[in-house]
Amino acid sequence: MSKIETQIDIEDAEIEVPKEKKRKRLRYTNLFFTINTNKSYNEMDERRQEVQKQFVNALRELLTPDTLGEYIIFNEKFKQHQYTPEFFRSVKIQIVPEFGPQRGFLHLHGVIQISHYSGIHFNFMLLKQRLIEKLGLENLYLQYKLFFDTKANILDYIHKTRFFKK
Repeated sequence: MSKIETQIDIEDAEIEVPKEKKRKRLRYTNLFFTINTNKSYNEMDERRQEVQKQFVNALRELLTPDTLGEYIIFNEKFKQHQYTPEFFRSVKIQIVPEFGPQRGFLHLHGVIQISHYSGIHFNFMLLKQRLIEKLGLENLYLQYKLFFDTKANILDYIHKTRFFKK
């Protein structure tokens, strides 16, 4: 069975799919998200870098090529679809962790870009639940937004520039 090309923190690539199958048009789902631990770490805290590393590694363990399909919810019209190369072309995930400049809250910004031939939603609530369990936290703040312009990128999102000005 072919695998869906999935990259996390690396350049995007395409996967070849047999041409015999006729498909509808290729769709792009671009999801921007922020996950905040609501835990503050000042610059003098010795645990600061280790906690950041644990946070990012936990997310990397949850978002692997083998587990990404668990977070995909198909729209009613596409219930017969599956997370396979027949319906998915590529997935690209970028994650950038940081500490807030004023209060030192550990959080990360990310983008998930999915090229597919289906109708989908991404189950961020499942991701949040698993991340809380993995990190042993009581709660996390999670904000996400579907964005239609593929020119937007993670730096625009992080710095609230270009497409993200209020």
